[in-house]
Amino acid sequence: MREEELKLLNIKRKLENLFCRYKDFRNANRNNTPEGVLERAEQDCEVLKFIVERRLPYKIGEAQRSVLALTLTEEHPPECMADLKFKKLKVIHDS
Repeated sequence: MREEELKLLNIKRKLENLFCRYKDFRNANRNNTPEGVLERAEQDCEVLKFIVERRLPYKIGEAQRSVLALTLTEEHPPECMADLKFKKLKVIHDS
């Protein structure tokens, strides 16, 4: 019984969220000319271009460094703090 109430509450929250998003979308596009819609699409494309060209390579590099650090630590577990500092320098140097 409690599980069903939680599911119902979750669905209600999702519905409210979707309704708010719908109202925001409708208000953002109200009284827009085709030129305005096109300008907004171009702005969105610029934001997406920034994400693809700048943010994603940075995040991928971070993930690769993290994987390298975990791999090095797994292959050769550190015995002291100096080992950890050396591994950190190696990860930074190798990336």
